Amino acid sequence: MSAERVGSTTGPRQEVRLAVLQPTSMCNLNCCYCYVPDRKDPALMPDAVLKAAASFVFEAAPDNQAQFSFLWHAGEPLAAGISFYERAFDIVDAARPSSASVSHIFQTNGTLVTKEWCSFFRDYNVRIGISIDGPEAIHDANRSSCSGLGSFKRAMRGYELLKRNGYDPAATCVLTPNSLTKADAIYDFFRDNDFPSVAFNIEEATGAHLNSPYLHLAPPNVRRRYVQFIQQMWDRWTADSSRLRIREFERNCSIMEGLRQDPEFRVIPDEVLPFANINIRRDGGVSTFSPELLSARSARYGDFLLGNVLTDKPSDVLSSSGLLRISADVERGREACRRTCAYYAICGGAFQSNRFAEHGTLTATDTTKCRIHCMALFDAIVSRLVSSNHANRQNAVLRGSVIVPDRSIECAKAEECPPD
Repeated sequence: MSAERVGSTTGPRQEVRLAVLQPTSMCNLNCCYCYVPDRKDPALMPDAVLKAAASFVFEAAPDNQAQFSFLWHAGEPLAAGISFYERAFDIVDAARPSSASVSHIFQTNGTLVTKEWCSFFRDYNVRIGISIDGPEAIHDANRSSCSGLGSFKRAMRGYELLKRNGYDPAATCVLTPNSLTKADAIYDFFRDNDFPSVAFNIEEATGAHLNSPYLHLAPPNVRRRYVQFIQQMWDRWTADSSRLRIREFERNCSIMEGLRQDPEFRVIPDEVLPFANINIRRDGGVSTFSPELLSARSARYGDFLLGNVLTDKPSDVLSSSGLLRISADVERGREACRRTCAYYAICGGAFQSNRFAEHGTLTATDTTKCRIHCMALFDAIVSRLVSSNHANRQNAVLRGSVIVPDRSIECAKAEECPPD
């Protein structure tokens, strides 16, 4: 899950926006697009690594940072068990600066949720995201157990149990090429099951998953199918008074509002800022930028590890030759995007793991995810906003006259974007 901010780069010592901890690579499912290797390995992050990881994150942050978010991710985080997290949360709390607060976030497939987990989530005020791809046939086509059985019914039991216990988990939905023909069914599913929000990701080449089907489809056909999907979702969303929050719509409208207020506005994604995201794997290996890079390997960048929390301090990592090399290539890629891409203001040179997965380098500029989930997405929304502006001005959800390159439109302004 990659966090994105809009605005200007802060000072040299970045706020730690998200600490991504990978307590185990084990998972009870075998999703076809998963980027995590070693999903049958039951090993857990040792207490010594937990202690060192917590200290590393807090030491890396500015002295006045008051809020920290720890995202427990990678395999299926619930596979680590409740007792692991009771111990882990106590360790994090013991290392926490007295003036700071910590929130914990789980991204789960939902199949292991029980009443006991719900009690734990409540006791520790944990935020929950659930990965689910829509109706049963769509979901089970990609998210099955190791024996090949679909996971939809178990995931929905987990979701309904969370709802009965006072939780409203946000959904993350992966869009395969087949999903793009099912816009109405997917929208109806999330709305009718009372999901508060959904974030769409495309099946991408990243980490250990390098063979996305989008790479093998003709780009014009992919773009056309994706735009049709987005515009159909947009039509349903606006007709439904935007009751279901959709991250892609709110984020892009927020960006448009930023452009309206300041023509020099540029998105600065967290994944281009050293230590905005700190990613720590089970053995203590630490990296930054995109957590998916922890599953990648290359001659130039090695395994993207910049040190280990058991032996290295944040200052060691920040001055390491590995970080300097990776940061330099990230900046070269961003600069190339800035010079050549008309969409740079809304992207800011994001998608680091996709650049590497598709091209073997972070200096690349063009990726499938960028063409689809940035450019085509933005154009699809702009087209609908222009059409609705001409057709029926009074039906705009929350209006703001927005200026974007070569376009003047009205935009449904986002108050807040749901997390990735």
